[in-house]
Amino acid sequence: MITKIDKNECRIIRDAIVNALKDVENTLGLEINLGSGRFDEDCLTFNKVSCKVRGAKSQEQKDLDWVLTTTHAYDNVDFDKVFSYQGKKFKVSGFNMKARTNRWNVVDTLTNKQYRINDDTLKAWFTKDKASCE
Repeated sequence: MITKIDKNECRIIRDAIVNALKDVENTLGLEINLGSGRFDEDCLTFNKVSCKVRGAKSQEQKDLDWVLTTTHAYDNVDFDKVFSYQGKKFKVSGFNMKARTNRWNVVDTLTNKQYRINDDTLKAWFTKDKASCE
């Protein structure tokens, strides 16, 4: 029985909640994510719980779809190309609507590591006539 909440108890509580939610995830076909939490000596509060359908697009992927269908500013960019740079192979994976500068998400297809780039880099790497496709 928990009588006082500290950092260690928060981990224990979080793990118990996540394990309890796994049955709900499997039954309903969802991905459930507990957001960050705050605590004091007698209360733990999670700020956000998100439930999404398994396999659903991320917000960055939805934003990318929106940008591609509503603007013609990127018509000369080939979003299917893979650009090779410094031993990495980059592909556009999303768009961050809220970001001011590094709005484009790219993924290194060899390591699945995510990077963020700006408009100028996107156009330099993925312009239809300049991108190296493989």
